Amino acid sequence: MKRIAAVLPAVLLAAGLAAPAAAAEEPAPTNVKIAWKDSTLKDVHVTWDEATPQPNVLYYRAAGSSKRYLLRYLAADAPNEADIAAVLLPRQLADAGTDMRLATKEIGVAVGTREAETSPMAVSPAFDTLGPTPAKLESFTMSGTNGMLVKWSGGALAAADETPGDPLDQPGAVRFQPRYYAPDSNSTVDLGQATEAKQLSFTAPAERIGFYVVATNEWSTAAAGAQVAVRPGGVKATIPTWMIAHYGATIKGTATPTPYLRPAILQARNSSTSAWYVVGSTETTGDIEFQLEPFFGTRQYRLAVPNYATADTAYFGAYSAPGTLTVQQFGYASPLEYDGHVVLGQSTIIYLNLYPPVNGTAAFQRWNGKTWVGAGSLPFKNGHAEGRLRGTALGRVAYRYYIPANTYNGLPVAAAYTKQFVITTIR
Repeated sequence: MKRIAAVLPAVLLAAGLAAPAAAAEEPAPTNVKIAWKDSTLKDVHVTWDEATPQPNVLYYRAAGSSKRYLLRYLAADAPNEADIAAVLLPRQLADAGTDMRLATKEIGVAVGTREAETSPMAVSPAFDTLGPTPAKLESFTMSGTNGMLVKWSGGALAAADETPGDPLDQPGAVRFQPRYYAPDSNSTVDLGQATEAKQLSFTAPAERIGFYVVATNEWSTAAAGAQVAVRPGGVKATIPTWMIAHYGATIKGTATPTPYLRPAILQARNSSTSAWYVVGSTETTGDIEFQLEPFFGTRQYRLAVPNYATADTAYFGAYSAPGTLTVQQFGYASPLEYDGHVVLGQSTIIYLNLYPPVNGTAAFQRWNGKTWVGAGSLPFKNGHAEGRLRGTALGRVAYRYYIPANTYNGLPVAAAYTKQFVITTIR
């Protein structure tokens, strides 16, 4: 049996060590084998045979190279086995003369001590320590207000595997770990377990994130690849609650800012249960404004910002909260005579014009000095009517029309009063 010497990293123990001077030659160890110690793939287990217990020295090297790199010494009474940390084997050493990260390697065992090496070196089967290349973004698809489907490729070995099926090769070894970093909360989140799949569907959180994929195998982990910046959507709207049909209104809003122009859409619906439809569109990087032309009907409005994407950034869209804009009818009444005079006992014409051009009956009202009282009614058609008013008493009297609530093209319009007008009866 041999006593195991302390483990030191190869980069500290040797940098192109030449073999110690040979003493009387012993038979070389035989049957050098390598395997993974366990399923964690953290250590390479090395075993060998020898006729009698001997002290040993372990090296690794590029296959067939004369330069060897010391791994450890073992005493004669230690078992003929050793565990080598896998992270040591792909490392680049300054004087290797080759890229040790890509080179095919061997682990060698000889009889020897720190003072002398007394046998030829027996070597293990050649093996590679190739890591994967970074994943490459192929495409991403957005759905709804937070659904992401990302597809990627890559993960091939960094060089051609010249020892396929070597004792340390793992079937399906290249795996992908999708994750994201959220800078606002300074958190990194794994999206499930590492997988051989090359696509992932996930729900993006309500904060900005950087999605990426890390390709990994038994030897190393590649740099982050398949990167997509994901930005949550948000839009707020200021929707007026009241509008006079003859005038119009302004709807304003703000969307999550973007460095690029993106669509912004004004939608409307006729009731809280009917479907939304588009009534306007524009482009914005944040601020939104729509001018509503005179519109003859009450309906609900909301702002919609669709999903938008560049080559490497997903900007999610959103809907604002809906708001109801009530449209009030506009009525205008005017007497035929511009000065509003009528001769006692005669009559004058009062014109009534309405927006929208609805049909119905207006209530004619008179001010009695204390309150408005009924003074008749006036049917109107297509928003127009002509009424007659007779001068029955000398003096000035104020009048107005009340237009009851109505519908126009199936949409409600609120009741309204015309501005009052004054008729003066003279002799």
